[in-house]
Amino acid sequence: MTVQPKTYYHAIDTFRLLCAIAVVIVHITSQIPSNDMATWGNYYIYRYVLDIGSPFFFMTAGFIIYQKTADLGASYLLSYVKKIFSYYIIFTLFYMGARLLIEVGVASINNESMRTAFLSQINKWSSLGLLNGSIGSFQLYFLVILIYSALFIYLLLRFKCNTATIFGLSLAIYLAQSAGLLTTFNFFEYKSLAFGLLFVSLGYSLSSIKNNIRFRAPLFYVILFGIGYVLNFYYQIGLAWLLLPLFAFSLGAFCIQHPNLGKGSIITRLSSYSLAIYTLHIFVELLILKTVRVLGWQEFYTQPIYYVITIILCVAVPMVIFKPIYQGALWIKRKLLYTSQKPVATINHSKQKLG
Repeated sequence: MTVQPKTYYHAIDTFRLLCAIAVVIVHITSQIPSNDMATWGNYYIYRYVLDIGSPFFFMTAGFIIYQKTADLGASYLLSYVKKIFSYYIIFTLFYMGARLLIEVGVASINNESMRTAFLSQINKWSSLGLLNGSIGSFQLYFLVILIYSALFIYLLLRFKCNTATIFGLSLAIYLAQSAGLLTTFNFFEYKSLAFGLLFVSLGYSLSSIKNNIRFRAPLFYVILFGIGYVLNFYYQIGLAWLLLPLFAFSLGAFCIQHPNLGKGSIITRLSSYSLAIYTLHIFVELLILKTVRVLGWQEFYTQPIYYVITIILCVAVPMVIFKPIYQGALWIKRKLLYTSQKPVATINHSKQKLG
């Protein structure tokens, strides 16, 4: 019996990098509405489309988790949790140390109390911040939700639940949260566990039915739900909770039906840095914000050049500094979480590794 080779989805790599850049743009351009300059012409027309960034990242993780568990069994999820947890530890320690150094350094330059700056930063640390990912930097919630979602799926698999049940329960939790029934249990500062769990399970389910997805014009649905999602905010319809999952699902289906999209391009070659960009761009933005303020550029947020340069640096710099941080995560995983019999190789930027 001939074993069919597995399909490699270059399209997922392509959109994963684009979605990482989308997340960067969302965070950098948040200065526009924060300073009451946002209009539909200069901000909202593109801002809502970029909301696809985080959901697609979660979906990618779920998509690959299914592939791995299908090959290795439910126990793979425990290894996955250890891997993501090691990332979370090293990125959190990095941000905690970096913020301390930056705040104390800025205080020294401004002839302010370095002790006050140091204690002010320390006082922001809490056990809740550790549980929701915000103790180091708010965007690390992504890694924490991946851990919780993987444990959720692992538990259901141990109870012999099938893919439909996993998605159904995730959907029920998401709908309950969207209806305001679970707000008391949401301890995340950004997004929610229900939000992340839905998109992880959506990617998980999408992977399980990938051989049966045959839309005649998948790109049409991506555009349809993308435009619908934007119009939802323009007309204040209140259907974002429905349209965003449909937008994400249609993009995932498009990637499945066009797996070779972007194959061999610079985008797919750089896609292995998607996680680096997603997690480290806030550090770069923080450095830039502190620098421009120390230099006395008070109205930087009114200048397009600020956004262009900052976005470029927030994409490029994480690619440079990621390797030593990644090696730290490997050390934590190897030394503190479990002992591997195999030597850990040097960093391998192979793609589709969120699963």
